[in-house]
Amino acid sequence: MKDYQILNYDFELSNNINILQLDNNWLLQSNGLSKLYINLHPFNQLFWPNREGELIFTNNIVKVLNENKLRASSICYPSTASMNLFILFNKNLCESLFIFSKADKEGKIALFSLLNKNDNPYLLIEGSSFEFKLLAIEGKSIEETIEKFIQANLYQTILSKRNNSAKYQVQVGLFSPYGKTNILKEKGFDVLKDISALMKEYIKDNNILHIFAYHGSHDSKYPNYLPSELLGGSEKLKKAIIEIHKNKQKCSLYMNARLFDSSLLDEYRYLENSIVRDENNKYVVETYYDRDFYVMNPRSEEWRNLLVKKAAYLKTLGCDIIQLDQVAGRAAIGPIGTKWGSGYRSLIKDIQSLDLEVWIQGINEIYQANRFELCFRYPNILEDGTIRGGYPFGHSYPLVPKLLENQNFIIPMSSKSLIENIDRNLITIDLENEAGQLSLYSKSYMNNLENNLKKSF
Repeated sequence: MKDYQILNYDFELSNNINILQLDNNWLLQSNGLSKLYINLHPFNQLFWPNREGELIFTNNIVKVLNENKLRASSICYPSTASMNLFILFNKNLCESLFIFSKADKEGKIALFSLLNKNDNPYLLIEGSSFEFKLLAIEGKSIEETIEKFIQANLYQTILSKRNNSAKYQVQVGLFSPYGKTNILKEKGFDVLKDISALMKEYIKDNNILHIFAYHGSHDSKYPNYLPSELLGGSEKLKKAIIEIHKNKQKCSLYMNARLFDSSLLDEYRYLENSIVRDENNKYVVETYYDRDFYVMNPRSEEWRNLLVKKAAYLKTLGCDIIQLDQVAGRAAIGPIGTKWGSGYRSLIKDIQSLDLEVWIQGINEIYQANRFELCFRYPNILEDGTIRGGYPFGHSYPLVPKLLENQNFIIPMSSKSLIENIDRNLITIDLENEAGQLSLYSKSYMNNLENNLKKSF
């Protein structure tokens, strides 16, 4: 490591990082695995790319880490970290230091951490063969410097423009995580006809009805997506989707792009080499509702081909849209520099080639989804410091959607006030049942939905 002062700020750099001065900015180029430490002590505020963006008062960083008994806390590119952009505002000098790079189409894994180093807050960037530009912009506030950055068109998105026709989305889960359903057997998938009829009555045409847990228990049996026989099986779901279309609504169905139910390994033994392994060559396992799931490698053609095949089957049922879950909402797993995101880019493109739209939870600068869901979840830091949700150091600051112009966003109804700087024509409002909770079908579901539909006006 070497100490270096750039624009009067203190950096610690790996020896393989080259430093170039270009007019009024600096360029940091790394060759191979590299670390970049930035002392945040002289700065008052930090923007970092925690999903749609988090704005932090730097004096809170050490406090929050100590409260959670952590030395460091991290987000991971290209998943929970949405882009390569950091903004450090120095109130005394009335300037922001922008640290940014182009979108990495290969989606190489990088780790961005906030850490406590001798009771001082630091930002640590760990990546492979990166190129970061450093630029100081004057302004009395971080907001003023950001506006200058945007007006100068310094960030270039690689995402193509998307058109949006859906003003609202309604979600319904047909089974609980423990396999319980409140739908009468004789009614089955016909409840979807009733829901879509209510949508047409209140919010008119071309909205989205998103259906999850239609194959059985929520978060189980992935990648099996056969409609539950308890609700009438594939033929009854197919007929229900026809009714959804008659009510002028679009049908969205759930798939998980990242998880594989460990109980199904014998059935899909050929996918064994598609499972991510840790440094001890053991399968990487995550547990949801007491069920173990393998984390799957998006670079695996076998895994991606299976998911495309499953999506094609759902298309035969009449589905219009696929939710690919955990693409941007959960951490990438693997050594820094591993090409993770390129696999998901291919998967999204292949499913879209079936004439299906794709939406993902979370947001990222390299994934050409039709819609990104901005969740605004509660803070959640895992024991190892991984930020799994929310804004534990500061508050939501949705700069990322603003920079990824002409993209479409799904916003929870309870969070509408947080996205006032985004064009309303790009937004689909999710009429959630209760903020942060699964919208499961229950005896009160239709009444709750009607109340939410009325609030939408």
